[in-house]
Amino acid sequence: GRADGTSASSILVQIMPKRVVIVHGTASSTQTLAEYCRDPQVPVTKEIYTPGIGETLNVSSGFNAYKLKLTDALFKQVCMREVGKGNMLGFVSGRIRFTQEDEIPVLDIDSAGLESAWQAPTMVGDSKLSSLRVALEARGISAHFDSEGTLVCDGKVAIRRKKDRFPAAQTSALVVSAPAVAATAGIQILGTPSPEYYTIRAIVYEHF
Repeated sequence: GRADGTSASSILVQIMPKRVVIVHGTASSTQTLAEYCRDPQVPVTKEIYTPGIGETLNVSSGFNAYKLKLTDALFKQVCMREVGKGNMLGFVSGRIRFTQEDEIPVLDIDSAGLESAWQAPTMVGDSKLSSLRVALEARGISAHFDSEGTLVCDGKVAIRRKKDRFPAAQTSALVVSAPAVAATAGIQILGTPSPEYYTIRAIVYEHF
């Protein structure tokens, strides 16, 4: 649909996109919205693009995916654990080798340094936020982590660690940092006032 500048600004704060590409507007309105998003006081991404007519942009994520083939000997050593519904996760350490027979690189046991190859598991994300996600889903609230580690709940509320990059003052989104929560975990709850917001906030207060 269509929205005026005020509505577009409010929508951007609520959905918190990873990148913003502004098109189809006049030069002045495009510049105004871009400057609003670049304001350090506004809690939105600072990856703002204002392409001209015919300009091509590459806004793909800065992540690389590699395909490897695990040998049977290595795979038998992997301790797999279920994560979520139907997802299996395991930690592997080995040596990559390239052969003329295989187009895909092979990950095999590093027999030379097997004892030193293993390391302590590394937690990706925040353990307390991960357990909070479980608590939210137990109450029937869908929750997932975005690429920056923010916990997004029902697509309406975001929960994250406090960051200096987005100060809480003078934003069009409601930013709540309860003293009890901030003292223990430094948690920010972002979203517009709604029944879902207050339900999620109550669960956060129970959890921390």
